[in-house]
Amino acid sequence: MATTPVSVDFQFLDPIERMRALFSLSRATQTALAQNSFSALSHLFSSVRSLAAHCVYTCNAEEFSQRRLKALFQYTKLQRAISLIAEVEIDEDDFSDVACDSLNHLHEQFLNKRIVDFSPEAAEQVSMCIFTLKRIMRMLANPRGRRQGSRFAGYMALTQFHLDCLYVVLDEKLDIEASVLAAILNGIGACSLAYATLREGPTFGEQSLLPLTDDRMWDEEDQVLLNESEYTGLPVT
Repeated sequence: MATTPVSVDFQFLDPIERMRALFSLSRATQTALAQNSFSALSHLFSSVRSLAAHCVYTCNAEEFSQRRLKALFQYTKLQRAISLIAEVEIDEDDFSDVACDSLNHLHEQFLNKRIVDFSPEAAEQVSMCIFTLKRIMRMLANPRGRRQGSRFAGYMALTQFHLDCLYVVLDEKLDIEASVLAAILNGIGACSLAYATLREGPTFGEQSLLPLTDDRMWDEEDQVLLNESEYTGLPVT
């Protein structure tokens, strides 16, 4: 899933001690949280989607880019609030499973909203993005993978932001310009940059750089996650 990095300066982001990213309000998320905390998260998710909606209500890619630059600072603050609630409420040993469940739930939402009818390319990219994000969340469960820099946090924020943008487009059945869709799909591709940054970081020093080729190490968990994520709703031929 090759991508060109979006030109956004994320130096204002602090290094992350514990990333507690949640991607949707799945049943496992609700079970893991107290009722008032789940309610607070629901309001935060609504705010996050509202920011994304403001950006996709545009007529061209240039306007989308301008609105995105203004929205990302507030967006990352809201995501940090979500992360802090999750950190308080969800046991560290359980978080990776909860986060992956929230990704599975998000994927189901995209399928239910018939993303494949909207764009087969978008369906394929979302599936690969979900796989990559689940791999990231599994890696972050490793005790050596706790502290990550602002570059990693920025790529994760970009990925989540553009997933939210695509969700809004599908949920509200918006007819957007092709250049805006291309910008959204390009932003989703930031997940591969987040993964590469995580693998090349000092906390995973055995491999200095992620080889983004078919001959990289592929383990059983990779295959399980890919099997869970690869279905896009495309007809089998």
